[in-house]
Amino acid sequence: MKPLLDAVGAAAAATVAALWMSTCAAAPELIWQGLKLFLDHLSWTAVGVAILMALVFVCFVEPVLRRLRSLLLHAPDEEPGHRPASILLWSALGLVFGFVSVCLHEAVAEFIAGHGSGAQEVIQLAVSFAAIPFMVTVAWQAAGNRILAIPLAILATISPLAAGWLFGWDAQAIFTTTVPGLAILFLGYRQSRLHPDSRLGSYALIVVLVAAMWLAVALLSDGILFAVTGKPAWLYDWADFFIDLRFYIGWALGLILAPASFGWSGRTAGSYQQV
Repeated sequence: MKPLLDAVGAAAAATVAALWMSTCAAAPELIWQGLKLFLDHLSWTAVGVAILMALVFVCFVEPVLRRLRSLLLHAPDEEPGHRPASILLWSALGLVFGFVSVCLHEAVAEFIAGHGSGAQEVIQLAVSFAAIPFMVTVAWQAAGNRILAIPLAILATISPLAAGWLFGWDAQAIFTTTVPGLAILFLGYRQSRLHPDSRLGSYALIVVLVAAMWLAVALLSDGILFAVTGKPAWLYDWADFFIDLRFYIGWALGLILAPASFGWSGRTAGSYQQV
């Protein structure tokens, strides 16, 4: 019974870790689109709502979470600071989080309403991108399991094509997502096989390096194509370029900020262990 419970717990932890990465990958685009919508409808009412959200976060949500964390972990409660400078800094951070919350609300509301402003399509694209970090993270964590490693690697490999088919991407979006996505997958898979004790944060460098090289090569290729033929860029226009840039930034931040408890890998064949 215990091996079964351990396997279920490991699978649940791996799934939560994958959801964490996919959410972080989609978050920058959601925030950016919400910020543009917020600024388009800027008013004293919107600013007041943002300040109210900040106050709720600083004075209620964050203290409750901090106290719960200290109770669950049996750790002493850590105050953000007692000096006026610390309080001012914490309040400023709360204001930023308040505006971010309002921006997310604007983006989600626009997506649900479907007003046809263009933001809906961009948000849908960003959310659909999240399927790729989800499958890649699952495959990385199963790299040491001889039963699951190959099937999950195959699913992660075809995830950009499946997402493109399900969400109706054009050939450009499929190509520019598949090539760097596969490079990130297999480099991370190789690291997971060679260093099974690696935490997910150690994979952030792979995402950053592959994304930087891919975006630089894509821009250079489009520039050369335009200079030689005079035709517009095929791989990226500026809007698509920054969408992908925000996507990779979110993915890398998700790996960097992942809790230590997300460090799951298969040290022995057919099992998961926490690292």
